[in-house]
Amino acid sequence: MHRQISRFKYWTRAASSYTHERVARAVLAWSDPDALRADDYEQVGLLLAGAARAVADDVRALAVRLPEDDGRRLFAEYVMDQADDCLARPSRNLLRVRDRARTLRALSNGWTGSRTP
Repeated sequence: MHRQISRFKYWTRAASSYTHERVARAVLAWSDPDALRADDYEQVGLLLAGAARAVADDVRALAVRLPEDDGRRLFAEYVMDQADDCLARPSRNLLRVRDRARTLRALSNGWTGSRTP
């Protein structure tokens, strides 16, 4: 039973990650800052922030396993602080939503080791 739950969590997170990656890619392709109302930008920003926080939590969980003086842990803590700052700001315009999309992409690429064009 435990294995089935673990597999479900893995596939759910993988599918969710793929969806959020597509949203981030679409946001980064937008060029018209007046394409959406401020409320709509905020909703997209909340979606991206939730996904970014999930990835950041995974990175934090791995970072705390490293020795306190390990450079990788210090770098991860710095990156998490920067991500927290970005995610704490309201996202009611294209610039802020793009910042969240870039933050999600950076966290995801660093986490999975993948490279997205």
